[in-house]
Amino acid sequence: MQILKSKKEDIQEIVNIINEAKLYFKNNNIKQWESEYPNEKNIEQDILNDCSYVLKSDNKILGTFYLYIGEDKSYNENFKGIWLSNAIYATIHRMAILEKEKGKGLGKKIIKFCELICRENNINSLRVDTDEDNIPMLNFIEKNGFEKCGIISSNGKERIAFEKILK
Repeated sequence: MQILKSKKEDIQEIVNIINEAKLYFKNNNIKQWESEYPNEKNIEQDILNDCSYVLKSDNKILGTFYLYIGEDKSYNENFKGIWLSNAIYATIHRMAILEKEKGKGLGKKIIKFCELICRENNINSLRVDTDEDNIPMLNFIEKNGFEKCGIISSNGKERIAFEKILK
């Protein structure tokens, strides 16, 4: 199993994983990713930004995420709360794992990978957010050592924001 930068040829598999997550959300009354977002154009831009990753096993994509190092405007301009750090940070967005692969520790592998990238770049803070009704993701985030810091607002939607200080 390996985590690699996404390539243009990965787009369709990534979109399929995202669409599977959207269906899961809809079927479980989770109000996340209800619109067209994220979509193929978002994934293409993520790849152009060199921030899109895939988790692969036997040449099959099992999961995807976006890791950005630097200021995330929605984390600063529309934030209600207190961050644990004011230093440069990395942010995880658009994390999704194939439904049949959930519960196998892949999410934890993604978090550990993000922490490694942060350390390699002398970043000591990792942030993430999710909707308040996405209980599985909220539990996952807290289980992996993130602390709730407040609420962000982006595109008219509020989400719970978390931060983890890396030791």
